[in-house]
Amino acid sequence: PLRFLGADPSHAIPVAASTLGVSPGPEAIARAFLRQNGALFGVRDEALELRTLRVRSAASSAGETLGSARFQQMHKGLPVLGAELVVQTKSAGGKPHVISTISRFITGAAPASLAPSINASAAGAIARAGVAKHQQLPEGALRDSSAGLWLYNPSVFGFGRNVMSLIWKIDVQANDLFSTPVRDWVFVDAHTGRVLLRISQIHAALDRRVYNNNNSSAFGLPGSGPVRTEGAPATGNSDADNAYTFTGDAYNFFFRHFGRDSLDDNGLPLTTTVRFCDSGSACPYANAFWNGDQMVFGAGFVVDDVTAHELTHGVTQFESGLFYYMQSGAINEALSDIFGEFVDLTNSQGNDSPAVAWKMGEDMSIGALRDMRDPTVFNDPDKMTSSRYVCGATDGGGVHSNSGIANKAAYLMVNGDSFNGVTVTGIGITKSAAIWYDASTSLLTSAGDYADLSSALEQACINRIGSAGIGASDCDEVRNVLQAVEMRSQPTMCAAPEAPVCPPGTTQQLLLEDDLENVASGRWVTGSLVGGTRWYYPQNTHSYDGFDATYATSGVRNFFGDDYSERSDSFIATSASIALPAGNQVYVRFNHAYGFEYNLANNYDGGVLEYSIDGGGSWLPTTGLASVNGYSGTLYATSGNPLAGRQAFVGQSNGYISSRFDLSPLAGQFVRLRFRIGTDTNIGDYGWFIDDVNVYRCAAPGDPTLTPSSTATPTVTLTATATLTSSATLTPSATPAITATLTETPTPAETMTPSATSVLLPRAALPMVSR
Repeated sequence: PLRFLGADPSHAIPVAASTLGVSPGPEAIARAFLRQNGALFGVRDEALELRTLRVRSAASSAGETLGSARFQQMHKGLPVLGAELVVQTKSAGGKPHVISTISRFITGAAPASLAPSINASAAGAIARAGVAKHQQLPEGALRDSSAGLWLYNPSVFGFGRNVMSLIWKIDVQANDLFSTPVRDWVFVDAHTGRVLLRISQIHAALDRRVYNNNNSSAFGLPGSGPVRTEGAPATGNSDADNAYTFTGDAYNFFFRHFGRDSLDDNGLPLTTTVRFCDSGSACPYANAFWNGDQMVFGAGFVVDDVTAHELTHGVTQFESGLFYYMQSGAINEALSDIFGEFVDLTNSQGNDSPAVAWKMGEDMSIGALRDMRDPTVFNDPDKMTSSRYVCGATDGGGVHSNSGIANKAAYLMVNGDSFNGVTVTGIGITKSAAIWYDASTSLLTSAGDYADLSSALEQACINRIGSAGIGASDCDEVRNVLQAVEMRSQPTMCAAPEAPVCPPGTTQQLLLEDDLENVASGRWVTGSLVGGTRWYYPQNTHSYDGFDATYATSGVRNFFGDDYSERSDSFIATSASIALPAGNQVYVRFNHAYGFEYNLANNYDGGVLEYSIDGGGSWLPTTGLASVNGYSGTLYATSGNPLAGRQAFVGQSNGYISSRFDLSPLAGQFVRLRFRIGTDTNIGDYGWFIDDVNVYRCAAPGDPTLTPSSTATPTVTLTATATLTSSATLTPSATPAITATLTETPTPAETMTPSATSVLLPRAALPMVSR
């Protein structure tokens, strides 16, 4: 399905007026268009699948009515997280048209059951415990509230399994939010209790917070006062007076350029607290943030660009609602930097000399924290393929660092420059601000990524031709900017390198080849050391507590190891030894994806690969054998995890990767292998998915050909389970005299794939889009 469709407004896509019903407004135009063309975006029934979030309409100078309608994807009455669709419309002389459509609509099957297995109260307790652990706070310091049942597919953020889960959306915040700025959205699987996603709602200007606990706060938020209100004289307190002045500057910028009346476009009062001191932090508080309700500053942090930065977070919250996570979070952060700098460069306040222009926070006592002209000064990426691009979930997926790409684009758009082999002629702040504002408020969806932003900026410029002084040549420069920062590309740094099979000049000869499709092969057994086995093979779709454990790289079968929410230690192992030929390069290679519980400081749960050379009597770590895509971290030493302190696969892989371990030091021996997961006492995550396990030698020319080992005689998987409190090893039998016939025919799992195609229609007469 399409993700983007756009046209020049002068050649917009016509919609038959007869299909609008009694209302000719933007929503009616959008719905009529989607009734006829929704299949392009994956929409089958717009009346059932789209809930209206927001409709905007305004008359243009040309006598046209321009508008937009933002829709939330629904399935059987439940909203789908991040799945939205925005349609831009115009109407003149009774003739309705669609200018553009941008979509994050997800197609495919929903969970088998939409009835939760755990209630909102239980989900709230899980979410509260997870945030307490993550933030290192007592659970009693937090409260939670449920935002109801939702559906969630991680692929909406561009990674992970294309599988829909039923979730509780839980808002967890500190009881005293004002002295302990902690507020997270936590998404809890409504069947299994896993914490599938956690997104902070505290949008900080600086990407650091220092905790000391040597000071306490006398006031919460909004604090003592008010000390200055609208029209009142200066107080003599530099922070308070600067806050009054700089929030006014930011308000006036949005009002003067876009007619916007405050954060919500409806006159919302601008509440600011200065000289804030968190009861858990050192004073003065060395930060500034937007907490979802107001702006908060530590002493000395009230400067013009930082103030406008925080205010813009409020605008984004009321408009696109960009999630503060991964690329959507980087765009959210960049929009605040961009409009913060636009205000800074136009309000005649502070130091705007060429040496510091385009630096964010240059007037603070600690100096600037980002450079929009050259993001690499602060080790931030300036293009999508930059080696500085931050991957993984650190800092919400690199929201502060990866904002550098959009920041560089804004600088180029305004000033112009030569960068990455592209020369850009700047179009100035007024034109640029109009384009960025329209893209952020009228086009982007809450889970929009950089590819979406690229489409939105180009469409916003085209829409603005003839207003704000924008001409067609300006849009050519916008395209040059997008090319220079490679905004439509994907970051090359985030794709894990594919593990090679054999060195050049050698040939792979398989000793064990298993795509895991033959569940009756008897090659694998499961077992437990602590807490019962948490490995599942074979598994059927939705067979595990309503959780779809199918995530295969070939066929429809895979191993699934649960990241359990209680202390556990279990494994899945080869049922018999594999003979590794002497004098050979020998490897084990497998595909896997994982999500294990962790926070920024500690890895709590994880998985390892182990081997045995005595038939399973004892097992040894493979720490020194990993050759490609090996262990990603160390398990927290005092977490209670049975594997505590060991190197392991930890954190998030963000989809499938391949890993290879070098078994050559074991050549000439009989070896068993096992995958093992250890978890601590509370909070779980997705777990470990494994597929396509191969053990092989890399044969030199002239080496004799070997016959792959069948490794075992049983024809059904044997599960051995025990609960132990020591580190003793449970060894299941390798040759059980049990046979069975598997009669089930597996059905390939449907995938949930967000649309991935953009189409920008040329500036020419366009045919009607049809099914």
